[in-house]
Order: sequence, then C-alpha cells, then structure tokens
Amino acid sequence: MPRFQALFPKAWAKSMVIANEINYTQGYWGQFVDRRGDFHEKNGEKFRAT
Repeated sequence: MPRFQALFPKAWAKSMVIANEINYTQGYWGQFVDRRGDFHEKNGEKFRAT
C-alpha cells in the first residue's frame, strides 16, 4: 500500500507490526453505540423512523 503509506512519515511504516489476532467489530450495529458505549439516541431515532 505505498500510496497510503506515503501519507505518513517513513518511521510510521517502519513501526508496523503484523498481528495474527483477529478482532471482530460491531459491524452495522456499531452505529447505535456512542463514543461512551451507550445507546446512540440520534441514530436510534432515525432507525425507528425508517
């Protein structure tokens, strides 16, 4: 990914570590969790309305 890496200092790419651990995200449901881990009221209201 040279074009992506070019956006950062060379030291950033040199510090890269390959991780063998796979972590799963919340996928689509993550939009209903705010930055504190609480329910995202605004997005919940949109969801209920549609």
